[in-house]
Amino acid sequence: ADNFLFNQELEVRSDATGDALAVPPEPVVGQNGRMLVRFNLPTDASQYPLERATLKLYSTSGEIGRTLEAIPLAGTWKESTVTWGNQPAVTGAASRAFSKELGYVTWDVTDQIEQMLPPLGGGQPGLPNHGFLIRDAHESDSEFPGSQEFASRELPQDPPEQTLPILELIYEKDPAPAPTP
Repeated sequence: ADNFLFNQELEVRSDATGDALAVPPEPVVGQNGRMLVRFNLPTDASQYPLERATLKLYSTSGEIGRTLEAIPLAGTWKESTVTWGNQPAVTGAASRAFSKELGYVTWDVTDQIEQMLPPLGGGQPGLPNHGFLIRDAHESDSEFPGSQEFASRELPQDPPEQTLPILELIYEKDPAPAPTP
């Protein structure tokens, strides 16, 4: 029922209570945390193919060694009203990232972003851009619970350190030779 619009850090968590193997069985109830991120994409079709798209979220604390997924969202949502109960469904394949250390965790989201961009030569994209759901790959894990906290765009930036969420799009270079100086 909670919304975390102005939180400076957002938590991705995997945990559960209960034990299905107990006698009598205790229902397993997930105690998971997810986050949603969204970025504007260029609306004018590039004349060059997308080479790489990388999603980067800055981990401020948490357990190292978690596998985290970024999955495209299938529906719209509002930052001010989204909760666990009304979060949009996901669509398409998940990109996985492994948290190796605190700092930026990166996902290769090239395949997903290619589907969200207008195709070369014009036309409609195949997948709407509603952003990504970030979740632990092993949700409701009561044996090995864990969490990761990520800086949101609400976290004040103290130059020179930058911890904002980033979606980096790299396009192929123009094959034409560079003009002479």
